[in-house]
Amino acid sequence: MRKFDDGTIVSEAKLLLWLQTNASLAASTIETYVSGVIDLYKQQVSLGTNLHTDPRGGALKSYMDSLGREEATRKRDAMDDRQEGTIQDGYSHHIFSRINSHYLAMTTISSNCSRNRLDHLLTYALMSRGETIRGAQLADMFVLPMPNEGAQPCHAVVLITAQGKTNQFGRLEYAGCLRYKNVLEYPQSALAIYLFEHF
Repeated sequence: MRKFDDGTIVSEAKLLLWLQTNASLAASTIETYVSGVIDLYKQQVSLGTNLHTDPRGGALKSYMDSLGREEATRKRDAMDDRQEGTIQDGYSHHIFSRINSHYLAMTTISSNCSRNRLDHLLTYALMSRGETIRGAQLADMFVLPMPNEGAQPCHAVVLITAQGKTNQFGRLEYAGCLRYKNVLEYPQSALAIYLFEHF
């Protein structure tokens, strides 16, 4: 094991050396290790024991970018399961329907079943985070007519968001959903039931 004159003081060069010699892991795992080392660095700076610049310098960024590219190439070459960690890696349509049926079977208003069902259906249909849906207000939603989309009238329900985990700076983002052939799994019908129940 290599020893340094300054002991355990964190620096970008030490972090890169450790990553290059010891870490043959996925880029996301290495990023977790880097975050831990950065926390140690911040603690050392607050105690006044570390005078080095922030370890997240250009060399580390370049190394992490390189790792990400190598991992993407390796996964593509190895024909890794591309559905892993995506929406397809979640639950099946059968389970989706069972969750929906569970909320429909609950009959008391106090159990918030219509709200939970709406949350479930909108989160899935809009492919959004739960906190985004729970933070949405009626003023954030509107109906957008979609002309020439078939024999029956078609309307999209659109949600405008300007906050959330992936949107920290107030950027306007839109997500929408269209009607679905099965009325019981249709977010618009869940919204109608929720509004009817509460107003």
